[in-house]
Amino acid sequence: MIGGRLAWSVVAACILVLVAGGSARGLPPAPTEVPRHRIIPDASHRLVRLGYDFRGEELVLFGAIAPPLAAHEAVDIVIAIEGPRRPAVLWQKRRLAGLWVDEPMARLTDSPAFYALL
Repeated sequence: MIGGRLAWSVVAACILVLVAGGSARGLPPAPTEVPRHRIIPDASHRLVRLGYDFRGEELVLFGAIAPPLAAHEAVDIVIAIEGPRRPAVLWQKRRLAGLWVDEPMARLTDSPAFYALL
């Protein structure tokens, strides 16, 4: 299997809810403020297997806000999807004796294999 099993941490600490009224600039409330609402998230499935024949996967994210919002209240939701963590190397091209070669620029010990903001 290419990449083995890819565990999506969609639900565990990856969903941020920015409730209108929490801040004038649309930022999350300051740590001293008690959030007025909380999100109860879930996903259709939490494991996506990647193999040589992988052609994509449909993942449905859903949830509820408790207590329910009033009709005039707005909410913005940011979802972060993160793959399993593992070591990685960042490479940089440099010229050596007239040839372009890759050179290790940084070594990361705990980097997500995949990261996306929705």
